[in-house]
Order: sequence, then C-alpha cells, then structure tokens
Amino acid sequence: MNPYDWISLFNIVAKDVVKYEPIHQFFRSMIRAYILEVAKMDIEIASVLRRKPILKPLPPQANLEKFKSSFIEKDHWGVTYKMKENEIVLHCMMFLIDKHLFSTSTLNQILAKDEVKKSNNEGDVKCVSNMIKWWIVIQMTVFKTIPKVFKVEKKEQEKTTTTT
Repeated sequence: MNPYDWISLFNIVAKDVVKYEPIHQFFRSMIRAYILEVAKMDIEIASVLRRKPILKPLPPQANLEKFKSSFIEKDHWGVTYKMKENEIVLHCMMFLIDKHLFSTSTLNQILAKDEVKKSNNEGDVKCVSNMIKWWIVIQMTVFKTIPKVFKVEKKEQEKTTTTT
C-alpha cells in the first residue's frame, strides 16, 4: 500500500470515526509519519509544518547560459529555465529528482513553458510533464490531509521568485 492509498482509506474511515477508531488511529499515525518524512524534502510542505527541508538540490551545471530556456537535459533529467531575482536574470536548471525543492507555482511555470517548447523531443516533454504533474498531485493530496492529522496555524505569505 502506498501513502496515497493510506490517505484515501483514512478519508473513508474518517466518515465514521467511532465505528473505525483503531483503523482511523492507525492510518492517522502512518500518514503523520509519511508527511513528516516528506517535509524533510518538500519546501512547501515543510513551510506549512514550520520546518526546514534538509535535502539540498544537485549542484548546477556549468554554462547554463548556452542552453535555451526549457531545454530538457536527459543525462540527469533537468529542465533549464530563467529566473528573475532582484532585477537580475539567472539561468537555472531544475532536476526532476529535486522537484520537491520547488514551489508548486514555479513547477507550473516550468511545466507551461516546457510544454510549449518545440525543440524538445515529444517523448522527453511527456516524461518531464508527467513527473511534474504527478508531484503536484501528490503535494495537493498531502496539503489537503495535513489539517486532518496535524494542528496547523496559517502563516503569512512569503516572498516568491518568478521564472521568466
């Protein structure tokens, strides 16, 4: 059983907690442990739980300026993008294994630009798009579940950076 299954079953038994109390508590504890592990990696989930992720992204490749924006690099499965920070344009690469270190809005921007990029192989675009979309679904599912298994206070919106 994967965590998505746990969350689905948790939502089913949560409809009648009295009847399914031991099962409800089991799924609740399993989901809490899973979310705490994900929070070690995912910046948005960590921020909701007021924690800091412990994983660091892969080091950037040299000479990213030579690649066009939204170029898919297949050796490490990365996507190039440009980011504007303090009026300076930075050339960056998001590796798929580091997708959890990017905000959902940044992933959506990379995804939108990646899908319209015609110079990439159609199969590569599909692979990258499917992986990013899959992670966004996982994030959204976890976000909906967090208030059910944790006490969470709303946090002020933080400064965001945008991709160009």
